[in-house]
Amino acid sequence: MKLLTLALSLCALLAAGCGGANTARLPDGTEGYSVNCNGMDNDWAECYNKAADMCDGGKYQIMSQNTSAVGETPMRNLIIKCE
Repeated sequence: MKLLTLALSLCALLAAGCGGANTARLPDGTEGYSVNCNGMDNDWAECYNKAADMCDGGKYQIMSQNTSAVGETPMRNLIIKCE
């Protein structure tokens, strides 16, 4: 039962994280975005394109760039600030 719950949670996490962007309060008090590009089918180029789409004119500054993994599945995250 625990294995099934873990597998379903992982599937939900991967599905939710494959294309999301959420607002994020940056340390200087301004608003930025957290952009996720998780999974084997995405790469950093996908993250950069999503980040550009979040900002008028496509210009942004990367505040943080992180990579981790769940098993063999890469989890990528950018924190950006639009210019």
